Amino acid sequence: MAHNSSRERTHAIGKARELLTLDAIVLDTETTGLDENAEIVEISLLSMSGRVLLDSLVKPRTTIPPEATEVHGIGMEMVQDAPSFNELWEAGLDTILTSRPLTIYNAEYDLRLLEQTCRISGITPAKKIEAECAMKLYADFRGIRDERYGEFKWHSLASAARQCGLRLPEDLHRSLADIRLTREVLLHIAGSEGKQLDLI
Repeated sequence: MAHNSSRERTHAIGKARELLTLDAIVLDTETTGLDENAEIVEISLLSMSGRVLLDSLVKPRTTIPPEATEVHGIGMEMVQDAPSFNELWEAGLDTILTSRPLTIYNAEYDLRLLEQTCRISGITPAKKIEAECAMKLYADFRGIRDERYGEFKWHSLASAARQCGLRLPEDLHRSLADIRLTREVLLHIAGSEGKQLDLI
């Protein structure tokens, strides 16, 4: 497929470059599940300049179901000595999350899990946590129209990485690996690597 030259693609490139210039923070979480009672069991934060700001397992208030462990590989034995979400929050997580622009691959999901984990932990954030969705930016950049919904098709992080010619890490679905991959996808969108993407 030819490169999409739409205004959405141009906007995505500009936004990715802005995130790079502002040294935005990339976030990812791993959780106990997908429902309204799911909690965060791992959280990682990386600056667009490549500095790891946080990489921590989180001890949840509930157990980690086997089906969740199958996805990310995190079991209860791994989080027994991990800090609670409250401890991370009190150590400054809230400040980091609102100190600079935040970007997340599938922001809607992780923002919901942050909100849920705050609620379950009895935390009321002083500021609303907001983020740019890197998945939406990539969809606009790639520019493949989903005829059914009339919008650009969303791609999983693994698919986006492959389309960008990136190597998938062995520990895909762990939060640090995923934010590093998200950063690389954003760098491709921004054109920082100096290569033209081959969107076939």
